[in-house]
This record gives sequence, structure tokens and C-alpha cells, in this order.
Amino acid sequence: MRLRTEVSLILFKTYRQKIHFFSKIKTLPEPNQVNFIVWLCPLLRPNLFMEDEKLLSQQDRLDYISFLESGEAAYVLPRYNDFAYLTIKEGCHMGVLDILVYRCEKLGLLYEEENSDSGEEED
Repeated sequence: MRLRTEVSLILFKTYRQKIHFFSKIKTLPEPNQVNFIVWLCPLLRPNLFMEDEKLLSQQDRLDYISFLESGEAAYVLPRYNDFAYLTIKEGCHMGVLDILVYRCEKLGLLYEEENSDSGEEED
């Protein structure tokens, strides 16, 4: 194993242990697992958020994936007193669906609502 690979595996051992995403890549052949981890981990950027701090607002476009190393986060409904309807637990990730929807919208792969009420032609 190359020195760069060994150093990356040691430096990012905590990430690999705490984030569930990394346990799911064990289905890849061993060299591919290691190469993927060595490629991805240096791209990860830690952020510290305080309790009750909003990570995103509804109008924000999410163009990254967040991995929750510790604590909990929740999707909330501001109209209903910040009612938490989906909780993200430690080790989980969020943002994948947002990126996919955004990319599909950009490529025109999602249906857009028509302006007509009934879809019938007027006489």
C-alpha cells in the first residue's frame, strides 16, 4: 500500500468509524474501497453547528452532502412552530435527494405543472 493511502486511512479513521456511509461501501472490492475512501475523505469539510441553529432554509439549494458526525438534526416545518417531521441521527447523511432533484430540474427531467386548469382547449 502506498504511503499516501496509509496516511489517509489513519487520518480519517474516525470518519470511517462514525459515518454509516462508509460501512456501506464494503460491498466494493477491497482496492476500490480503499481508493474511494482515500479520494473522498480529504474532500470532507467539518462544520460546527450549535443547538437550535438552522443548517438550511427552504429556499436554499443544497449542492453538497452532509454527514452528521455527532448529535442530531431535523427537518422542520416553520409554519407549524418548527415541528420536526424527520430526524437525522448521528452517522447518517442528508442532501442526496436534494442534489438529485436539483440536477433533474436543470436537465428538464422533472415534469412541470401546466398553467391550464383542466388541460382542455377552449372554444
